[in-house]
Amino acid sequence: MLLSESLHGGSNPSPTANKINNMTQQEPMGINIPLSKTLPVVCESCGNDTFKQVIYIRKVSKFLVGSPEDIIKPVPTFACDKCSYVNEDFKLTIDEQE
Repeated sequence: MLLSESLHGGSNPSPTANKINNMTQQEPMGINIPLSKTLPVVCESCGNDTFKQVIYIRKVSKFLVGSPEDIIKPVPTFACDKCSYVNEDFKLTIDEQE
């Protein structure tokens, strides 16, 4: 069972997931930003400039969510398409106050 399926039909994304979701959203309507005004993101390990989406998998105790089973929470991020390295900005961070 996924966490989003168990928590009142909604999900509570982590800060990393929020950052990635914000980065993958399209530009707001009416704003055209030329690529020449943007900065490239490159792999911190090999310098490659293409990435693939990968997913961290976290297990949530059934006692925390009040379900009969432990729950799996997927957290999307990006890894280098060439060497599979995950840049520091894309790594999962654990915040005890979430």
